[in-house]
Amino acid sequence: MKPQVDLQSHSTSILDMYSCRIALDHIDGLRYMTVGGQRLKLIAALTRHMRDALQLQQTQRTRSGGAYLEAVLGDFGCGKSHIGYLLHHNALCAPQELLVSRCQMTGEMTFSLLLAAILRSLRLSGTDSIESHQIELSAYRKLTEWAGGAETELSELIRSQLLNLPQAVATSLANALKAVARPKPDAGPLQEFLSTWVERSEPRVALAVFEQVLRLFSRVQVTRVCLIIDEFEALSAVSEQQLRETLQYLQALHDDFASVRSELPSLYAVFLSTDDFWQLASAKLPSLLRAGDRVRRTTGIPNISKLEIVGLMERYITLIMLSQGVGAELDYDTFVKACDECWAELAGRAHHMRSVHETVRSKAQDLLSAIPQR
Repeated sequence: MKPQVDLQSHSTSILDMYSCRIALDHIDGLRYMTVGGQRLKLIAALTRHMRDALQLQQTQRTRSGGAYLEAVLGDFGCGKSHIGYLLHHNALCAPQELLVSRCQMTGEMTFSLLLAAILRSLRLSGTDSIESHQIELSAYRKLTEWAGGAETELSELIRSQLLNLPQAVATSLANALKAVARPKPDAGPLQEFLSTWVERSEPRVALAVFEQVLRLFSRVQVTRVCLIIDEFEALSAVSEQQLRETLQYLQALHDDFASVRSELPSLYAVFLSTDDFWQLASAKLPSLLRAGDRVRRTTGIPNISKLEIVGLMERYITLIMLSQGVGAELDYDTFVKACDECWAELAGRAHHMRSVHETVRSKAQDLLSAIPQR
């Protein structure tokens, strides 16, 4: 006789696990959140744009340099971050090596802080994540393979690649790479390097160091970079002067890559933003943010579709049945009616994706509780 399993006694049910994954933006939960056909097409299009811009379909190594900017716009809570996570995931699975960084803007983030955040989250595609001191080390470990561990030569080797930057920059980066190369990587010196020479530097110096660090990757044949900048609208909290300065330096960053300056990688950057803020920022610096100029494409996120609601309802019903041991059968007409009611409640409104989930989950629970148990 098989032992009886009381699903209710589990400390964490399948349904609770699913809800937790959504709260943590876990990749599996995100795929559930983007079941709508239009959203899946948008993610596929962004991945295709990235591969085209970075020439990932080619077998030969792409030339250095070149820049392609893209904007994905939508109201608060429409799923921009989830699309950014999925694009990040797809970039990490690219067929050729590239550097991938996803960072989130905040109301306190200056241009220098943004560059430091990009370098802290810089990850090499096709490799396992190595994180220490909240810094991703997979890409920097690639550099240590090229630089080697020789104490005396490493600083000069890096110095020869960093052009006109002070000797102290090369020494600090050399020490950081030595620490990363240890059997048990130490990210402390790299944290200090990024804090001193990027985060706390003037924007012009921070940009110079940022570009020189990326130039080093050309030495190990990594010549492609994908940047995903989420919540760009957080810049609405900074002063007028700070906003204009940030936009101007973003334009300088783009132009340096676009003009193929001294072995800079090819750059594909995606900005996730509300449409209102994008229009506001575009008015302040149209040469950077206007579609068709430096920004090559601007895409709006599709509204929630009925197909998405139907897909979410089906998943929640399945998960509730599994987690709560529901043995009742659900006929198709009842399911369709519940989907119609849910769609009538959600259609035409601006909802945060988590509130959409709450609505669908509540309807699914009510639906199952009303069915007699066998």
